[in-house]
Amino acid sequence: MASKEDRTTMSAADCKAKGNEFLKTQDYDTAISWYTSAIEKDPTDKVFYSNRSAAHLQKGDAEAALADGTACIAAQPDWAKGYNRKGCALHALKQYDEAIATFEAGLKIAPGSALLTGPMKEAQTAKTNSENAGSKMPNVFGPDMWGKLQANPETAKWLEDPKYVELLKMCASNPAIQQNPQMIQQLGDQRLLQTLLFLMGMPLNMGMPGGPGYTGPPPEKKQKPAPEPVKELTEEEKAQKVIRDAGTAFKEEGNEFFKAKEYQKAIEKYEAAEKADPTLMTYRTNIASCYHGLKEYQKCIDECDKAMEIGMENYNDYKLKAKAMERQANAHWKMESFDQAIECLEKAQFEVHDDKRYTKLRKWKKSLGKKKAEAYLDPAKALEAKEEGNVLFKAKDFKGAIDKYTEAIKRDPTNPAYFCNRCGAYQKTMDMNEAIKDANSAINLDPK
Repeated sequence: MASKEDRTTMSAADCKAKGNEFLKTQDYDTAISWYTSAIEKDPTDKVFYSNRSAAHLQKGDAEAALADGTACIAAQPDWAKGYNRKGCALHALKQYDEAIATFEAGLKIAPGSALLTGPMKEAQTAKTNSENAGSKMPNVFGPDMWGKLQANPETAKWLEDPKYVELLKMCASNPAIQQNPQMIQQLGDQRLLQTLLFLMGMPLNMGMPGGPGYTGPPPEKKQKPAPEPVKELTEEEKAQKVIRDAGTAFKEEGNEFFKAKEYQKAIEKYEAAEKADPTLMTYRTNIASCYHGLKEYQKCIDECDKAMEIGMENYNDYKLKAKAMERQANAHWKMESFDQAIECLEKAQFEVHDDKRYTKLRKWKKSLGKKKAEAYLDPAKALEAKEEGNVLFKAKDFKGAIDKYTEAIKRDPTNPAYFCNRCGAYQKTMDMNEAIKDANSAINLDPK
């Protein structure tokens, strides 16, 4: 860590960058120290309070996180992340009503912001779980779990694994998982069940050498007996095999047509397969793929719904259900129903975690965020906002003028005039730091 003498020659931005480095390595105390230095150099910058709030919350100090979240909002009341920081801190303190109210206040400023909608749902779920605590297991996957897990050397190592962290977030956002340890086991990571027991107050080494419940090493494995002779199938099993083999035969014929892009012929074969074996959803999912190939995306979605009905009625494997949901997601994406596509893909990931699907989900979310930002661009509305700002400026309502110029910049961030206008308004409010930033932005856009 740099000494205080070293920091005197550093800018606030450099101190923040140092804090970010230590935050990534989960050295929260050092990160907080650097953010504090940044704030001392520039107590008006919202980002410094936001970053320090995040570090405090990850460390497990929700009270300090709340103080910085509140300061962040005071520094810039129209910034969604400030409301995110304050709301998450209130959630960690189990002040659910206040947390929800904070997220709602933020959404009035930034409608539909993912920074607020997701955490608000988590707070609403936590509130419901808290109210029903008498009949349900407590939600141990709340925001304060990160501090508990970081404090334990073994679980701290697990937090370095992004897949483990992603599964923890899934548990935190799904009340059904929280109430059903069997569902946690089905996620395929044995560390999750150990995490659940640990967060409920049980020792992490339960049943292990040196820990409670340990009964000694397992008995030595005996030599494997000779394999038993193949058991002859019962009449019922034989009949079921005949049905499954008949469906498989038609499906394989359909697959050949599908590879050749003869989708209608493939559909006929898959329908014949389903008629021969009506308890397996795979054939209906394959039909959905054919309609996707034909670019009849709504039919693809409808066929996936039928497939999932068959799967639920006949207790088909989770992987088959996840495959149907992912195909629905692909069809929604092609139809530009982006929010529905992401929702379907998240449901598929919930059924069965898959690394490739996880990568696709992250890519889609990033793409959708970019699309929404581009959709908000509107030079005409930017000009309207600028004119409204000019009227307020003349009326000496400089705060109102800043808000309007900010809206103009969001609508058209390529126009240097809007930064110049806001720079002038900041000067009137004596906020010289922001005025200098806007002046530099205008110069960068038009150096002449």
